Amino acid sequence: MNAHANTGTVLDRILEARRAEVDHRKKVLPETALKYGVKAAPPVRDFAAALSHDAINVISELKPASPSRGIIRDPFDAAELGKSLAAAGAAALLCSPKASFSGDR
Repeated sequence: MNAHANTGTVLDRILEARRAEVDHRKKVLPETALKYGVKAAPPVRDFAAALSHDAINVISELKPASPSRGIIRDPFDAAELGKSLAAAGAAALLCSPKASFSGDR
């Protein structure tokens, strides 16, 4: 993405940058390494089950910054914040540790 181009909506710019990032990652990370990483990773958690409790189920979002507000939390420690939100009763966590399009990080 051209850093000087400022056309389209914020969403258009985010999508353009993500497509470029995926293309780049496909070039630098061989598919076999990616498949190995998936096999070696811990099992995924059941998101639907986490939200199926007979109560109000809150999804807490963790992110260091947002496109509209800029920096929200600095320093940003996703692990510690996630633990505290889970302890406070969050049924699920949505973590966006990358600050792209969310301020100058």
